[in-house]
Amino acid sequence: CRDSNQQIWAGTYGGGLARLSKEGFVPVPLPIEQPGALRINSLTTDHQGRIWIGTEGTGLWQYDRGKFKQLLQAKDGLPQGVVLH
Repeated sequence: CRDSNQQIWAGTYGGGLARLSKEGFVPVPLPIEQPGALRINSLTTDHQGRIWIGTEGTGLWQYDRGKFKQLLQAKDGLPQGVVLH
């Protein structure tokens, strides 16, 4: 996806979240150390330029202005903490 600064972001299944730079893709790790944080199932940007990140086991995240926020996870009722789309 593309953020409000027109930077390209990619989510991988096993390599986590990455941002495209002149040197190539640079990892941008989620602030949680669980295998599910490396498995990005879905990635999109909203009209305010925030990036929404769906993971395999660590729930739904939002990235905005350099900060991550975990919005939903298994303890909130999200089945197995999985977001596919």
